[in-house]
Amino acid sequence: MKIIQIDKKDWNGGLKKSKDRYRLIGPMKDKGKDTSRFRVLDVGENPDLDIQVTTLSPKSVTFPPSEVILIYTTDVSKEDCNITRAPEKSYVPQAVIGIRPFD
Repeated sequence: MKIIQIDKKDWNGGLKKSKDRYRLIGPMKDKGKDTSRFRVLDVGENPDLDIQVTTLSPKSVTFPPSEVILIYTTDVSKEDCNITRAPEKSYVPQAVIGIRPFD
């Protein structure tokens, strides 16, 4: 784990620089709802650090509830019929912003 410290005076610049190297995750309000959760930040979006308690923890973003571990086909017209293979994975570095000790 690597800890990155962003100066409060250059908060937006620090976030912009971090977005170039990391997939940023932060607390955000759900659109049209009174709930909030940690989620991946879109381009130009900053985390809502005024949120005190989120409905879901950041664990739900970093460890998804389901994951494809094998790919298999029974279509005889395909070259890889009846052969199991591992799916391609994307291991993009992630940074969680606004996490608190009780999260």
